[in-house]
Order: sequence, then C-alpha cells, then structure tokens
Amino acid sequence: MNDLAREMQQSQERMARELHSLIADAEELLQHAVRDASSEFTQARERLDKGLKAARSRLAAAEEAMRRRAGHAARAAEDYVHGNPWIAVGVSAGAGLLAGLLIARR
Repeated sequence: MNDLAREMQQSQERMARELHSLIADAEELLQHAVRDASSEFTQARERLDKGLKAARSRLAAAEEAMRRRAGHAARAAEDYVHGNPWIAVGVSAGAGLLAGLLIARR
C-alpha cells in the first residue's frame, strides 16, 4: 500500500510539472499571437500541441494503472472475505456499531 501511495504521489507531481510547463507554453503562445504569426508563434503552438498530447497520454496511462490496481485490491479483499467470513462479519458489525454510536451522539 505504501508503494501505491508513493507511486500516486509521484504521478501527481509529474502531472503538476507537465501542467505548469503547458501553462507556460500557452502563455508564450498567447504573447506571440498578440504580436504576430511569426515562426516563434508556430514553434510555440507546436510545443503546446506536443505538451497536450503528452499530458493526455500520461493521464490515460495513470487512469489505466489505477483501474488495474483497484481491480487487484478488490479481488484481494474478496478473496480475504471468502477465506475469513466471520472476521469480515465481525469487522463490519464493529464498524456499524461505531457509526451508529457516532450518529446517535448528534
């Protein structure tokens, strides 16, 4: 679980850096668009397009990885519950009792 949290944090940091870069490219593109449609404008637009494609690709990969991990976690939880049904019932009952006590206090 710790590896998963670390990986998710690294992915978030990587995406944040890419978004900052994308924003900087977009700002540069707007500055050049205001002045003229020179070769600098074309280069900035190409970098912006490339950044958008890379961000979309990374986002899709991150979503797929998270879906895969969630599926593995769900299967592991299901296997545990099937292997230890009374423990699962006890934990569920305890959680329900605790929730009921907290709700009743209000």
